[in-house]
Amino acid sequence: MKRLWAGIAAAICSLAAASGAGAVATPPFQAVMSGLDNPRGLAWGPEGALYVAEAGRGGTQPCFATPRGPAFAGFTGAVSRLWHGAQERVATGFPSYTENAPSGIAATGPHDIALLGRGDARVSIGLGNDPALRSTCGQLGQMFGWLAQVPASGNWRLDVDVSAYETAANPTGLPFDSNPYGLLAEPGATIATDAGGNDLLRIAANGSISTLAVFPSRSTIPPHVPFTDSVPTSVVRTSTASFPAKRLRSSVRASRSSSISPSGATAASTCSSSRASQATRAPVNCGALHRAVREPSWRPASSRRAR
Repeated sequence: MKRLWAGIAAAICSLAAASGAGAVATPPFQAVMSGLDNPRGLAWGPEGALYVAEAGRGGTQPCFATPRGPAFAGFTGAVSRLWHGAQERVATGFPSYTENAPSGIAATGPHDIALLGRGDARVSIGLGNDPALRSTCGQLGQMFGWLAQVPASGNWRLDVDVSAYETAANPTGLPFDSNPYGLLAEPGATIATDAGGNDLLRIAANGSISTLAVFPSRSTIPPHVPFTDSVPTSVVRTSTASFPAKRLRSSVRASRSSSISPSGATAASTCSSSRASQATRAPVNCGALHRAVREPSWRPASSRRAR
C-alpha cells in the first residue's frame, strides 16, 4: 500500500513538472488527479489522504509589477484532497496572482501544505516580491506572504505574516524579498523556507518567528552578475534531527541541498560562490559551516489575523 501511495505522489509530481514544461505525461505514469490549478506542494494526512496545494490562476485585480509584466490577483488558490480514489477541493479562496495578464503565467499563491493531524494543516501563501509592494494590490495584496491555518472544515484563516518578518529582520541583509514556500510541521512550531529571503525560519505556535539559517548565494558557469540566489524551496527532518533544505538555483535549473542542524549551523555543499551587496561583492566559502543568523524572536501585535 505504501508503494502504491508513493507511486501516486510521484505521478502527481511528474504531472506537475510536465505541465510546467509544456509536456504531456506518458506511461508508466497514470493520472490520479486532474483539473488542478498550478499544483505545488504535497502532504499526507493522518487518515491516508493526499493533500495538494494549488497556487491558483490569479484574477483580475491589478497588482505590482513583475519581470514578466504586471501581476493580476484573485481568490483562486486552493487545497485539494485525494481520498479513497475521490478528488475534491477541501479549501478554496486563497489569494493567487499570475504575471503578464489575468490568468497569465508564473502563478503564486498556496505553495506548500504540512499537517500534524487532520484539522491541523498549515499552508504557505507566497509573495515573490518586496513586502512593501503588497499595498499596491489593494486589500487582496495584504494576504500574500502569510502562513495560513486550515481546519478540517476548510474555513482557513491567515495566521502569521511571514513576509513582515523578512522586512523587520532581513536576515540576509540583501534587498527586501520574501516568498514563503516549503513547510515542515513540528509539535509546537512550523519550520518554513523563504525562497525570496533565502532563509530557514521557525514559526512558533504563538506566532513568534526566529531565523534558523540563511543560505549564501551560489556560483554559476558562466558567472551570473550580480549574484545568484539559493532559493530554498523545501525542508524535511532526517533521522539525524537535521533539516535538509532543498535549494533551487534558478539560473541553471539545478537543485542542491544543505543540512541544517538544530543548533543553527548549515553545512553547504562544497562550491565556489559570491554574494553581492549593493556596492561590493564578498566571497563566500560554500564548503564551510555557516553559522545561522539568529534574530530575536519576533511577533508584532498584528502578526496574526483571522480571515
